[in-house]
Amino acid sequence: MGKELYDNSPKARELFEKANEILGYHITDIMFSGTEEDLKQTKVTQPAVFLHSVITALCMENFQPAMTAGHSLGEFSALVAAGALDARSEADDCRWCRGVHRVWPGCCVDRFDF
Repeated sequence: MGKELYDNSPKARELFEKANEILGYHITDIMFSGTEEDLKQTKVTQPAVFLHSVITALCMENFQPAMTAGHSLGEFSALVAAGALDARSEADDCRWCRGVHRVWPGCCVDRFDF
């Protein structure tokens, strides 16, 4: 999950490495070579899906979404990738934290300043 993107895009590699640093462990090790059981753990699945989605979008040429859509974590991934929701903004902070913690308990997404 995401290995080809990591290998072929310097920007993706930088963002994945930043995520490893923020998370405090190398999620890329699990994403790229973990077992199916490893990837099925919610504590891995949620950040992996979020990161893969956002980083893929941010590495696309001419990515300028006119709208976003998603459900649960997909909604937050779409909003972050589109730049419509910024976890660092005080105005978005409460809405962001409540929503993300509901679908990804214990996350520290507010530190992902992509």
